[in-house]
Amino acid sequence: MSGMLSALCGHYYKLKLKLYKRDDRFKELFDNVLKFKQNHQISELDDILNSRNEAYNAYDKTLITYEKVKETEDRIVQLLKMLGVRPNWIMMGEVKGEMEYEVWYDENDKVGIIKTKDLEPEPEEGHFVYFKAPLLDDEYNVIADDDTDD
Repeated sequence: MSGMLSALCGHYYKLKLKLYKRDDRFKELFDNVLKFKQNHQISELDDILNSRNEAYNAYDKTLITYEKVKETEDRIVQLLKMLGVRPNWIMMGEVKGEMEYEVWYDENDKVGIIKTKDLEPEPEEGHFVYFKAPLLDDEYNVIADDDTDD
């Protein structure tokens, strides 16, 4: 089980990745919004409105993710300062079975985090593999399985 700061740093890294993806998606949709060109068909106007709505929705999702990143960043900085960690002090952490990372904050209270190594996933406990046995007749002879019940 990881501690609070380790969990926050791992969460922060994943949120940053999500933010980059959402921002890229918004930019793509925004750059490709359909334009009004004296269209006369209602269906064309509907397409334009749908295109704009997709861009607006993507922008909203990006803003929400940005706020989550900022809240997590503020919490990380608060905890590090509470512990007496000074700016630009690089610390190393690990998300078990995923990655190792380095994290720090600067004089402007901005958190930096980089993945330094991918880790092999840890084997999960409690997984079983089940095999389907062929049918047996009364004398324990194998009866051919016709695979019709799969």
